[in-house]
Amino acid sequence: MKILIVDNYPTARYGLRFMLECEPDMEIVGETDNGSPALEAVRELNPDLLLIDINLPEKAGLEVLQRLREEDNPIPVLMLADQTDTPDAKIALQMGATAFLGKDAGFDALINTIRCICEVESEAASTQSE
Repeated sequence: MKILIVDNYPTARYGLRFMLECEPDMEIVGETDNGSPALEAVRELNPDLLLIDINLPEKAGLEVLQRLREEDNPIPVLMLADQTDTPDAKIALQMGATAFLGKDAGFDALINTIRCICEVESEAASTQSE
């Protein structure tokens, strides 16, 4: 699974990259610190998953998600947030985020969520091709 990471904190991006690159079925194809370059990277790199922080400078995660859905881009979006009890979690899911996860969820939860998204997307693609 090709993953694009978007988080405004370099340490968070590095940590996510380090954890995910240890998984043989995951590849980080790019990373950025802001929503505007994220949109360009999605178009250019064609990742299988967008892993994005909900709170970003300039163009926030919800704005990126809204723009992608307006463009009919079906890329799965895993939205990350410092807090999961925020109204933004529900909003993100209503707007078309595939999943919403707190940054405190831990490594296993992150990997399992990504793999579940991958499985669902793979099953959906095979159903459409039949």
